[in-house]
Amino acid sequence: MLLARAEPVLQMLEDWLGEALDPMPLEGPATASAAAACAEGVLSDEQGLVHLRIELPWAAVLEGAPHDEALRMRLDGLLRWEPVPVQLVVSQQVLTPSEWTQLQCPGAALLLPESFTGAAWGCSLRSPQAGARERAVFWRPEDGGLLWSGGPARQRGGAHPVRHDQLYVEVRLHQALPLTPPQLAGWPGVPQPACQGDRAVVVCHDGDGRAEARLHGHLLPLGLLAARVHHDNDAGATSVSAGYALRIEEVLA
Repeated sequence: MLLARAEPVLQMLEDWLGEALDPMPLEGPATASAAAACAEGVLSDEQGLVHLRIELPWAAVLEGAPHDEALRMRLDGLLRWEPVPVQLVVSQQVLTPSEWTQLQCPGAALLLPESFTGAAWGCSLRSPQAGARERAVFWRPEDGGLLWSGGPARQRGGAHPVRHDQLYVEVRLHQALPLTPPQLAGWPGVPQPACQGDRAVVVCHDGDGRAEARLHGHLLPLGLLAARVHHDNDAGATSVSAGYALRIEEVLA
């Protein structure tokens, strides 16, 4: 009877997934799953309100938005997606032990090579949810703009050194970014939030990939360049950073 009342939502999900759903009774109490993207909604019919909670595998959400724009808008209007904390990884590097030792001093600085590639530099979004792969994005720290990339993100630890005399480090923004599953997936038409902040964390991994030390600091712009911005009626120039460094302020073991 409850499924019958929720039929409009079930039909929309079937239209999105392209296959029929096969409902099954849940054995035991319902518990939130780290492998599921969650949304809630409310339907109204002649019998009153029907409160819904839907959990979908992350793979289903990240593989793409509904191809039917009207269907996507109906889903967005009905479902309220639960945001998840997402980390923005702004740099992945290999350092020598000597370089890492020098960096562990307040006032030291780490150059971020990715930031010297243009006004927006390639980063990746990482969700703690099981099954949610990293998403490649371009980030503009000046205004917090996030631009979704069509290519895959680098695999975690993809730059991990093969030599024992090197260390693999990641630089992540200190503040997690709350994103809904459609935002993380980069669904077309879904507003993307600004990602602003200048505090970051450096995480160093040992030879087995375990995080062994963390450094906290601030992002500092290095130099300025003029980027041409075209408007509808005129053209202007704005100053953007030519690159960034992370100034170390605190060392945490």
